[in-house]
Amino acid sequence: MKLSDAWNNYYAYTGKASEITRSLALASLALVWIFKDTNGQLPKILFLPSTLAILALACDLAQYVAGSIAWGGFARSKDAAAKTLEEEIGTAPGGINRVATGFYVGKLILVAGACAVLLCYAAGRFFES
Repeated sequence: MKLSDAWNNYYAYTGKASEITRSLALASLALVWIFKDTNGQLPKILFLPSTLAILALACDLAQYVAGSIAWGGFARSKDAAAKTLEEEIGTAPGGINRVATGFYVGKLILVAGACAVLLCYAAGRFFES
């Protein structure tokens, strides 16, 4: 196996995890509205998963913004010295993905928290009757 194969697998899995996380965050927000009471009010407990889902979506955006800033800065710093786009420019700094990875992990944790609270709330509603 080539190193490029390992990185391609990593990118495939993290990309899919991001896609699913985004879908779960949006679905969590939709579910919150399903649980409105008869007066159209949200139970206070549902503000927690709503907040977690919104924060997860914010982390999703921040991950890609941080990555684009880091990689754009690196590419710009090497752009003047390179003669062509195919020229070897050396290795990227070791921590170039650190901030983006932090947002990636954060969004996974936040959406898992939102889903856990919603599942507990839904189970409670289901079994209260």
